[in-house]
Amino acid sequence: MSSLFNTQRLCVYHCQSLLSKPNHAQQITHILTPAVTAFLPKEWQSPPLDEHAVQWLNDKLKEADIFIAMSKETALKNRTLPIGLTLVHRSGDTAHIGYLIAEQAWGQGFGSELLSGLMTYLTDTGTIKTVYAGVDPHNKGSVRALEKCQFHLDTTAKDGKNAFYVYHF
Repeated sequence: MSSLFNTQRLCVYHCQSLLSKPNHAQQITHILTPAVTAFLPKEWQSPPLDEHAVQWLNDKLKEADIFIAMSKETALKNRTLPIGLTLVHRSGDTAHIGYLIAEQAWGQGFGSELLSGLMTYLTDTGTIKTVYAGVDPHNKGSVRALEKCQFHLDTTAKDGKNAFYVYHF
């Protein structure tokens, strides 16, 4: 299994390449705990943690690319223990992204590192010119990661529950 891109501490894979074994899907959905998914759309807040995980992830892959991040140490041991994931929905030269980090990896800089690696990957593909990311403004770690990666606040929803950041290549 070859990675799409690497960062200093992460190897990132397309989710599809990890779904050949059902237990991989279950390991991926296990990082989607209530605390991790609190800021995500409802359909992401209750993923199946059993044999239905493969179908659930395949359904999500119809909507967007899902990239799975693992520590290099874990990847070298050929074990599937995700640290985070990112979603990329492409439309022409625009991408809408989302990302999340497993609770046990919070506060260690993995969000910024994954986001930075993703932006480099999107730059290298050469087809994306603008990237949008939605975030709950109360999710301070995610807001900091976006700002660290040179995203700029574009708009905030009237209800104050979502802020939208933009990055132009």
